Amino acid sequence: HLIRRVRDSLANRIEDFCGVAFVPRYERDVLRGNGRSILTLSRIRPTSLIAVTIDGTSVSTSNFTLHDQGLIEYEGTAFPTSSTGPNVVVTYEHGFPSCPEDIRQESIKAIRYELRRYRDPQATDVLSQTFENGATIRYPTASADRPTGLPTFDSALARYKLRPPAVG
Repeated sequence: HLIRRVRDSLANRIEDFCGVAFVPRYERDVLRGNGRSILTLSRIRPTSLIAVTIDGTSVSTSNFTLHDQGLIEYEGTAFPTSSTGPNVVVTYEHGFPSCPEDIRQESIKAIRYELRRYRDPQATDVLSQTFENGATIRYPTASADRPTGLPTFDSALARYKLRPPAVG
């Protein structure tokens, strides 16, 4: 099940880097009502609302609107505040409805690359290699701004990376 581990590790890295899931994912947020009609979810691009409970009581999902920025809006009313802790539970799906084609293609290449590195134990620790003829090969290395270390993949991911909204 090495392939699954490599795939899942890669998916987590690129989703953390970009701030969005590239396939639908399930999430359950336990939140505290704020006396306003909007709460911030832990994930952006919510796609469908599965369930909402407020103070332990189930509320019809038709009373809410999801916003791409990761917000849930309670139509016509406010989320009640609580002095004892979180009182709102929101269960939802988030992410892209399907993986964008460029990310899918690059993910396949990255998984193949990672699997090759697992087969060659030396390759996992080597950053570059110089040969007798003076030629040097630099192996891809992940970093904070390059989650995979693979130039074409990191370039594609940069296009999807969420940037915080400007405050001005």
